[in-house]
Amino acid sequence: MYILKRLAMVGISLGVLAVPFTVHQESGHSTYSLNDEKSIRHDHRSIAAEQKVRQERTQEYLAAKVIWDTELQTQANWEQLRISAAREQAQRQKAAAVVNQRRQSPDTTSETGSGRCGGDLPPCYIMMRESRGDIRAENPDSSASGKWQFMDGTWNGYGGYAHASDAPESVQDARAREVWAGGRGASHWACC
Repeated sequence: MYILKRLAMVGISLGVLAVPFTVHQESGHSTYSLNDEKSIRHDHRSIAAEQKVRQERTQEYLAAKVIWDTELQTQANWEQLRISAAREQAQRQKAAAVVNQRRQSPDTTSETGSGRCGGDLPPCYIMMRESRGDIRAENPDSSASGKWQFMDGTWNGYGGYAHASDAPESVQDARAREVWAGGRGASHWACC
């Protein structure tokens, strides 16, 4: 009887069990009598069906949670990519601003520069043919730029400048002096 009373209490608290027995109270003691054996079997089937529904709902919830977590992670990944792209764009803009500032900086006396040539630098005819002394000259058909028309591969980021035309005349002359090497590097200029 204790088991039946306990089952009744659990069933009532869950709202799923109709009590299949009657409680009789006599002088402080309770007695129980079964109303119908058929109703007990019916209640067991109801409990099993309800447990199955709860299990299905739990599985649906867990599947939905996995999908939701995956979507949140995907959104977080896209946000990280957007932030990285924004940082790269800002870095490119900053680098372009530095180049523009160097091009407009007063560290050169004019766009044509001082016109220094000869001596330990390549001869003046090379400078005149390549750029007419314009330190900002850029070849429209190649990566050659600057007073001595260095190709980007030969310039190779010399002095921290990506292109020769970004560098001041003194830096361009220093690189020309190294490449010219007292005439041994004349093959770097087509006019030699």
